[in-house]
Amino acid sequence: MELGGFDEWMAETTTAVLARLERWTMERMLWGAQGKDIPKLRAYYLARTYREAAEPMARFFSLVMGLTESKLRFASPMEFEDNQIVYRNAMRTKADGLFAGTVADELEKCLCEAEKAVKNPLAAQALKEFREEWDKYKADAIATEAKWLEDLKGGAASKAMKVVGAPE
Repeated sequence: MELGGFDEWMAETTTAVLARLERWTMERMLWGAQGKDIPKLRAYYLARTYREAAEPMARFFSLVMGLTESKLRFASPMEFEDNQIVYRNAMRTKADGLFAGTVADELEKCLCEAEKAVKNPLAAQALKEFREEWDKYKADAIATEAKWLEDLKGGAASKAMKVVGAPE
């Protein structure tokens, strides 16, 4: 059976707020939009969902997708949720610009701009839900990164990195 141009499709997705953009895009492709420009589909979703805040949210997702492409695409298979890898890399990656901080700083700026720009009550609610889930994801990433760094200082990671047969 063919579904919208796909012979077989399985959504490995979630109902999480952070996944709504990509889930919506995949669903549109199943409905026959596979020939359409995916960035245009994403832009349409952001405009309809976040209204006045669409532009900073587009920058937010562009940063996330750019980080994923540049840092993770060829390194290993990954899931957004795996050890909060996207935000952990955002904390480690310098943003573009002479006096820029990290990509994590830029992501926060985008969300703050979106919160200031949003007027539509439904868009404000969607943004509030996104922010709440993002803040939890971010807190989990910070905790995971702190544990990883602690392990590097003298815990399991440094013991595992010793070369077999190397002098003590």
